[in-house]
Amino acid sequence: MLKIVTARAYSGKTTYIMDEIKKNINDNTLSYLMAPEQLTLETEQMIINTIKKPIFLCKVMSFERLSAEVLSRVGGLKKEYIDDVGKIMLAENILLKNKEELNFYKNSINKSGFLENIIKIITELKKYEISSKSLSSLSSKINDKILSQKLKDVAKIYDLLEEKISDKFVDNESRLNLLCEKIPEYTKNKKFKIYFDNFVSFTQLELNVIESLLSNEIDITMTLTYYDTDDSSFDITKKTLESMIKIADKAFSKYEIIHLDQSYNKIEDLKHLEENFGKFDFKKYSKIPQNISLIKFDKARTEIMYLANKITMLIRQNESDEKKYRYKDMAVVVTDSVGYAPLIKEIFDMYDIPYFIDTKRNITQENIVNMLFSFLDMFVKSPNHSNIMSFFKSGMSDIKKEDYEIFENFLIRWNMDSQKFINIKFFDSEKYFNDISDYDRERICYVKDYIMNLYSKYKQILSRKNKVKVFSQELNRFFKELNCQQKLENLVEELKLTGNYEIASEISQIWNILLSTLDKVNNILDDYEISVDDYKKMLYQGLSTQKIALIPPTMDGVMIMDIQRSKSLGYKVLFAVGMNDTLLPHTFKQDVIFAEQDKKILLENDINMMSTSANMLSQENTALYIILSKTREKLYLTYNISDVNEQSAGKSSYLHTIENIFPNLKTYYISSETLQNKKTNSSYFDNITHKVAFAKLKTDLRDMISNRNFDEDSLKLYDYFLQNEEFSDETKALKNSLFKKNDIENLKETYVQKLYNLPLQSSVSQIQTYVKCPFSYYMNYGIRPQKRQKQKVDRLNSGNILHKYMDNLSKQVLEDKNISILDSKEKINSFVDKIYDEEDFLDNDMKMVTSNSKRQFHIIKNLKKISKKATEIIMEQQKCTSFITESAEYKIKDIKIDINDDKDDKTNHIILRGIIDRVDKLVKDGKTYLGVVDYKSSVKKLELKDVYQGINIQMIFYLYALTKKDENYKDASPYYAMYFPMIDSKIALSEEDFEQSENGEQIKKEHLRQKEQENMKMAGIITDDINMIKSFENDIEGKSKFLDVRIKTDKAGESTVTSQSVVSEEDMKKIIDYVINIIKISANEILKGNIKPLPVKEACEYCDYKNICEFDESIDGFEYKKIKKLNKKEVLDLL
Repeated sequence: MLKIVTARAYSGKTTYIMDEIKKNINDNTLSYLMAPEQLTLETEQMIINTIKKPIFLCKVMSFERLSAEVLSRVGGLKKEYIDDVGKIMLAENILLKNKEELNFYKNSINKSGFLENIIKIITELKKYEISSKSLSSLSSKINDKILSQKLKDVAKIYDLLEEKISDKFVDNESRLNLLCEKIPEYTKNKKFKIYFDNFVSFTQLELNVIESLLSNEIDITMTLTYYDTDDSSFDITKKTLESMIKIADKAFSKYEIIHLDQSYNKIEDLKHLEENFGKFDFKKYSKIPQNISLIKFDKARTEIMYLANKITMLIRQNESDEKKYRYKDMAVVVTDSVGYAPLIKEIFDMYDIPYFIDTKRNITQENIVNMLFSFLDMFVKSPNHSNIMSFFKSGMSDIKKEDYEIFENFLIRWNMDSQKFINIKFFDSEKYFNDISDYDRERICYVKDYIMNLYSKYKQILSRKNKVKVFSQELNRFFKELNCQQKLENLVEELKLTGNYEIASEISQIWNILLSTLDKVNNILDDYEISVDDYKKMLYQGLSTQKIALIPPTMDGVMIMDIQRSKSLGYKVLFAVGMNDTLLPHTFKQDVIFAEQDKKILLENDINMMSTSANMLSQENTALYIILSKTREKLYLTYNISDVNEQSAGKSSYLHTIENIFPNLKTYYISSETLQNKKTNSSYFDNITHKVAFAKLKTDLRDMISNRNFDEDSLKLYDYFLQNEEFSDETKALKNSLFKKNDIENLKETYVQKLYNLPLQSSVSQIQTYVKCPFSYYMNYGIRPQKRQKQKVDRLNSGNILHKYMDNLSKQVLEDKNISILDSKEKINSFVDKIYDEEDFLDNDMKMVTSNSKRQFHIIKNLKKISKKATEIIMEQQKCTSFITESAEYKIKDIKIDINDDKDDKTNHIILRGIIDRVDKLVKDGKTYLGVVDYKSSVKKLELKDVYQGINIQMIFYLYALTKKDENYKDASPYYAMYFPMIDSKIALSEEDFEQSENGEQIKKEHLRQKEQENMKMAGIITDDINMIKSFENDIEGKSKFLDVRIKTDKAGESTVTSQSVVSEEDMKKIIDYVINIIKISANEILKGNIKPLPVKEACEYCDYKNICEFDESIDGFEYKKIKKLNKKEVLDLL
């Protein structure tokens, strides 16, 4: 007999069933109460609370529990059970072996999510009894070629998977089929009545089970949320009702439909919502709803702050009332659990609200899982910096943190962090430990021995193909050797003692899932021989599809549910949160196997897949109707101007529907300002906790200080927290942060003397650093903290190597004007190779690095290429210049500059030193002219505006040092200061740069050479004497080949030099004088102890010390040094 009890939501269907079960208990009749899997725990609690007597005559069942019950009693569990995780791992192994048999999905096997989705599709097909033959048959009939290929591939995968599963395993779907077969035998010896409650729909396999029960004369009573009316909320349950009638007829069973017309909802407006929610011809509610609230917020954070405050208010205001609310009486249904979960966790914790978020979390990034994959990666590749350090940082090894950190420093220093493997010879050679203490060397080698011994123990098994069960056994041995279980158990106990039950539960679950997955891999593929790489991939597939589900830490807690997964027996108070049009109705992701259009074609051909967007939206509509309708006392509907993902959003169409049903429903707007406004919303502050009040105080005090508008209540609250033991330290820290400003005092004179070892000895590049930021100078040249060493050819070392080469070029060729030895490209190439191959050209550290790293070796190779290009250009320049290279790497002797004229002690001067890359000289008409050249491994310009600001004065100072202080060049005229860029930049080519030849189109060599010259033009400051320009470049006509200048000749034959780089001889002298003044001012500030962070903006970008100075423009006194954008004329006028 089939009895179907239909009614609207909250109309007594469950009560009807519970009354029946009570009668059965009184008659000693066994009852099975079937509930959806997600509701079994809640249903058990409901039975205990309702019946209030021993309930051994009533068992809560789901289809999974019923299968286990029947098959355990009458047999049938001979095969091992395989879940979806096991199927995914099995599918990966099968598909990798049979990849070539696929067509459309051949290259999709390794794509993220493919295996999970293919198993999901096949599971759905099985649930609705759609065979692989049906797919194959349809593939040959339809005209859509792409869908035809998809169907053939899915059918093939379906067959391959079923063949493997049927040999050894039983899955959920097979178990339901087996359940149908065993029900006749089970019902012979077991008499019971069965009840179905809170179901909306059934799969075909579940319908088969119901049919089998009816065929074996088991009485079934089923509730359905259904009402015979034009209401979209009942579309799904209407189809379910029709299916149940067909099954009863098919099983030759009588059926009875009982309709309950009463409503348990006594709240008028909530009852009206339930009756009209899904109707097209709804009836409008003429009154103002008293128990339904519609609230709009500026953002999701304000929304959850309001929510937490309202829950606290509801709890507190009824504390003396017998009908007071408890946390378990309330629920929050969210439209996006991923977006809302962190917000709810943060704010509910501040309000001390107990809650349970009904969501699951991926485990692949957890420490113990990371540790396992890092260990396996050592055998897939080899032990390297990445997998070794990931292994240590999991915290599961026996190595102390300070020991593996010094080991990591050693790896980084010798560039092993970028290598594919750890080279053991580094640890055996003395030269790598020259400046490392014996104690530290011992620690480094101990860590190396630990990891290499561990690696060696498992290398024989894990480094070659083996059976899956052998790999699993080795990993279990590995876990035992590291004592992982005991370490995790100790950690769990520590967490429990400190009240961190949630984290303790997570760790326990992760460990159990990991062991369970190892067993699954072992059981599913035990006889297969695979590589450790394939084993690792399968293990990852198995773990990535599993998630930890948290158990509610307390019975009295607010339930947080995602609307997509919401199943509940109803709550007194419901908050429907995030009801924006961007989130509800839900936008379902496109299926990676069958697109929406594919499913429509399948439906037209009698293959009905339930995972269509239309069907899922219908399920969402029904779920929303049920959860709203089961709200018994208060309903809060909320949405935001900007949704939880910070997208501009409007209200959901469901809210528009509710507004149409309730035309007098007012929408309240609450912003973060109005929510926490003491004048307009004082009740908010009646329901806050100490944590919330302190968070609010932080904001208020910042506003007070910013606006200079002091509030007496906030100051009293500040005093309160200062006296409160729990918040005292945090309040003091708050005070320090609020009143923080850039008020770093000057260093004391005695400290300056010790720090800089007066008299002050420096270089102009260091003075430039001071001008850019005094604090950076203080750290770099005063404190001098030790940085993590890394021996590699970085930008700095590249520059040093190029400088060293140019020094060799200058001394061997340029100084002797011996350019004829490099008069061809071949000779230049040979010369460069010879210099680079000299024994002492690279220091020992560089040699060690380049010999052990292909990447570093190729960087040196590229530096050679740059050196060859630069040499070609310099040789060409030398041919057409009257200047000679006077000296290379010219050392400037100590130059003493007095800071103040009225003092004469060691605190009144600075001694400057430096090395000039190249000094050029020309003697003409009895007068000497000097130029200085600096080789740069990057593009750099010497612009007047930077000289004026003091951030690029080094080259100008070199001219001063030579022409004013050096006996060899005293009274010479400063002529130019230039940067020579030694770079390998890309060259843009156009059509005119190509020509046709016998071998096809080729680049014109002369054009390429010109463009290379253009990229390596010298840039800087030069005087405007046209005769001198022609001496620098004898054959100049118009645009210079080597400088950023141009000679213009007017109609009268008068020539002038044009460029932003050109200044008069008089201006050059003014520039030099100005630079010396900058040096004096900067040195004076250094000696006064001024270390205040006052940087130019660019200085902070790559600064190593920005986390120490804590520069913040929003804090009083912190500001960037103002750099004026000046052109040449403006600078010269200011000078």
